[in-house]
Amino acid sequence: MKFNYLVFSKTNDNIMTALKIIITLTLWVTSFAFNSSASAAEPGHKNLKLYVKVYYKEAKALDTISLSVDNLVNFSLEQYSITFQATNKKNSYFQFEIPLKSPSGYFCILKPRTFTDNGEKQLRQLIEPYFYEAGDSITINLSSPETFTGISSDATVTGRGATKYIVKNQLKSIKVNIGHQIRIPSYPFGFDGNILKFKDFDAISDYNQRRLDLLRSYKLKLSPLVHDVLRADILYENQTGILLQIAQYGRDSLWNKSEPFKSEFQRRFARIYGHENNRVSAKALSSSLEYTKFLFTKMRVASSVYTGMKSEEYTYKMMRSMPGINSNQQMLKDNLILLLFLVTERQSDSSVELYMDALTQVKNPLYLQLIEQLKLRAPGRDLSHFVLEDMNGSKVQLADFRGKVSLLDFWFTGCGHCEVYYKNVLSEVKHYFKGSSQINFISISSDVYRDKWKQSIESGAYTSNDAINLFTGGLGMKHPIVKDNQIWGFPCVLLLDKNGRILKFNTQDLYDKTTLIALLQKKQI
Repeated sequence: MKFNYLVFSKTNDNIMTALKIIITLTLWVTSFAFNSSASAAEPGHKNLKLYVKVYYKEAKALDTISLSVDNLVNFSLEQYSITFQATNKKNSYFQFEIPLKSPSGYFCILKPRTFTDNGEKQLRQLIEPYFYEAGDSITINLSSPETFTGISSDATVTGRGATKYIVKNQLKSIKVNIGHQIRIPSYPFGFDGNILKFKDFDAISDYNQRRLDLLRSYKLKLSPLVHDVLRADILYENQTGILLQIAQYGRDSLWNKSEPFKSEFQRRFARIYGHENNRVSAKALSSSLEYTKFLFTKMRVASSVYTGMKSEEYTYKMMRSMPGINSNQQMLKDNLILLLFLVTERQSDSSVELYMDALTQVKNPLYLQLIEQLKLRAPGRDLSHFVLEDMNGSKVQLADFRGKVSLLDFWFTGCGHCEVYYKNVLSEVKHYFKGSSQINFISISSDVYRDKWKQSIESGAYTSNDAINLFTGGLGMKHPIVKDNQIWGFPCVLLLDKNGRILKFNTQDLYDKTTLIALLQKKQI
């Protein structure tokens, strides 16, 4: 298959130079700590286990909590798919004995939410992800009350291997020193994304230096890997705001500057937060949840810096260019590519080509299966067989709407972005085509409770009474139309042709009023 990349401007040489710099930096990462798709423990690491006892203060009789040991992709997305459950039988006590596939990694403790917007019993974290080592045998005394107004959590850890968990909790509890004269703030005052104007914006902040000082005091009590993973987590967490500000500057201002300015900006961006100066081992970087999220975000922001636009194709090109010289480098590459596909909310028109090419680049068998499923979003797939319910509780098949183009809007009660999309785009597009008989505007709610769904229709916040309002019949996110189409985020908008086949799956042009109107004008003919 021939794979076509973006065509770049005359600054292509500078762009590719900076691209090589970023990729070269990632080459330094040569180890990966955990592969959830493996069918057995890593060679030489058989019969490894993690032992965890949890005393949960707020637990009630027969409450169930879960412990998840998963790969960094799922932890980055907070989508925990591998869980071990324990039920409270006496004295708020839960016990886990977890067989491991790697000598180190992350685990998290989860519980179904008490208060939800749409009836789904979604899992919530009782603790932040902890980095474990095989053989740890710990007891966690946990309090994590949940109310309508929020969630608080407090944990103490004892037992074999407990020091790293104690340090993690202490690092989290450090407060900003109000009386201290700040030399390097966590977020530069007045930062507008121009990294050439703010020379030290990516220097270690005073707050992080205090945390690093605390970590250093425990260095002799921690394994080298744990120490460096915690150091990496400190250095790379919470950088998303700055990176997104840089992306905005790249799209709005950078491309109006002179060529020398752009070139210098791009070279500087390639080196920001450079890990080679932060004294963190390669294995620790590849094992760090925060570094994984940081590198992924930086690669997405790179498209705005080097092309002036948000481009998933460009981001994929960067990830594709990462070598897979050994299994560790390949796993890092696999994780970034899968993350890109799973978090991209506005799939590009070239998504089919991206998916097909990714099947030649990714080696993880589990990830290959997921990418095959994501390919189902591709134009041409027939969705007419899916069955939903209407306002009267009658079964409705999407095939019933053949003969017209159909715009499908997926939403749920409490989704703020769904409200904004309906108010600013969809309602106005519907009004524009008010006299047309060639378009079906189909509103699909993933709410669980029918009464709540009907109340939301009456509110006019997400849809209107004159739309074709359909319901997932109480299945919510578990309905086949949601699961089979890998719908992860909301709103999600699809355009179907007159035969019920996908024309557009959540592409950016479905979210802009002007382009959507032009598209529907063309397709209804």
